[in-house]
Amino acid sequence: MSNEELFRELATRACCEALQEVLQEKSRELAEGVAQRMGGAMTSQSPDAPQPSRRARSRELRNGALLISNSMSQTETLESLLAAGSSLTPACGLMIMRGAQASGWSSIGLGSPENFKGATMDTTRGAVLGVLNSRAGRVASVSELDPAFTTRLGLESSAEVLLLPIMLKERMAALLLALSGDSEDLAGLEVLVQVAQLALELQGHRKAGGQTSAQTSVDVSQQRAETQRATAGQGSAAREAAYAAEPQSTSPDVSGPTREPSYGYASASAAASIAVAESSPSPVESQSQHRCRGELSQSWREAVRAGAR
Repeated sequence: MSNEELFRELATRACCEALQEVLQEKSRELAEGVAQRMGGAMTSQSPDAPQPSRRARSRELRNGALLISNSMSQTETLESLLAAGSSLTPACGLMIMRGAQASGWSSIGLGSPENFKGATMDTTRGAVLGVLNSRAGRVASVSELDPAFTTRLGLESSAEVLLLPIMLKERMAALLLALSGDSEDLAGLEVLVQVAQLALELQGHRKAGGQTSAQTSVDVSQQRAETQRATAGQGSAAREAAYAAEPQSTSPDVSGPTREPSYGYASASAAASIAVAESSPSPVESQSQHRCRGELSQSWREAVRAGAR
């Protein structure tokens, strides 16, 4: 493993550990904030309120917080927040911030969802501007909102609404709007918004960490492949150089043209051929022909012996 590849793996491991520590610390801070707000929401209720009503409210907050915290994506988190908010208030809607306007995303109890999705609200004036500047929820009347927005939804000007900012990366990303049925609804919605913000931030960190790890793995794989190719090329060049430096073998080339046989080898081959010819005379040749062949064989033997000497 090269030094660069080792440094890359060490840096990746260190970044993952640091990110995990940041997430744990952020989770503790937000959990403490949620606990404080939930305690305030419980204690702020009138002591004379019936016990079953307080228990029901506590159960609704618990179920809503669990629903939001178990969400796996940002869209699912916002949908869970809307569903949990609708259990505490008569109607609520979620709007996404786009520049100087807030556009309807989804709603429960505020008319038809299609009508709400087509609605926009001016955020440069009225109660929404105060929420944007303070980054804190507040109770407002419908008359303090954009008239075009309230007219489209058919809201009465005397009605009370709850406005809560949803912060993401230190900026207001969305606005939760709810019709108030109780003066204490704001505290319960603040708890749910805090849980939703925690879930959104954790999902964002996980997504960023997953992309970084995937990119680092790809880079490490590419680095390993390049190192292997370079090593293979160097090994091939070294083998070629070593082969060129080796002395060439003096053994005969069996794949080349046939070399001329020596005279002794030719003489031995001729003698063998003559011996075979003498031992197997043709059945159709005459006795005189056989005698002539024998005299010729004798002459070849003498010539072979003379050549061998």
